[in-house]
Amino acid sequence: MIVFVDTLGYAAVVPLIPLVLSEQGAPLIAVGTVFAAFSLCQLVTAPLLGRLSDRIGRRPVLALSLAGSATSFGLLALSSAFPVVLLSRIMDGCSAGNVAMCYAAVLDSDSEDERRRGIPALGAAAGAGIVAGLGLSAFLAGFGFRVVALAAMLLSLLCLALTLVAVPETRRGASPA
Repeated sequence: MIVFVDTLGYAAVVPLIPLVLSEQGAPLIAVGTVFAAFSLCQLVTAPLLGRLSDRIGRRPVLALSLAGSATSFGLLALSSAFPVVLLSRIMDGCSAGNVAMCYAAVLDSDSEDERRRGIPALGAAAGAGIVAGLGLSAFLAGFGFRVVALAAMLLSLLCLALTLVAVPETRRGASPA
C-alpha cells in the first residue's frame, strides 16, 4: 500500500512540472535540471539511507523518507518558481528512500515464500501507483498545479501515517527509534 500511494503521489506531480516551468518562462534546460537533480540526489543518498536503515531500522528511515517527500510536495504547492521547484525536487530526491526501504523490509523476511511473493507485489504496486498517479494528475490538472502538489503531499502524509501505525520494524538488531 505504501509503495502504491507513494508512487501515485510522485507520478501525479511529475508530468506537470515541465508545463509549469515553461509557463514561467524557464528555459528547457531548467526542466532537465529539475529532473536530473532529483535523480542525482537519489543516487547519492540511496546508499546512505540504506546504511542508516541497517543501523537504526527500516521503519524510521521509511518515516524520514516519507516526511521528506511530504515536505518537498508542500514546498512545491507554495510556489512554482524555478528555484523553489528545483529545491523541492532536490529535497524529494535526497529523501527518496521509501520504495527501497519497502524492498529491504521484504528481503528481511525469514520466509522464502514471503520474499517470493513480496518482491513482485511491490513491483506491481509501483506500476499501479504510477498509472493511477498519471490519471490523478490528468484529473486534477484542471484545478491547477498547486492542487496536484497538495494532493501529492497529502498522499505522502497518508503513507507516513500508515508507516507509523501499521509497519513493523523488520530489521533485526536495529535500535528502537
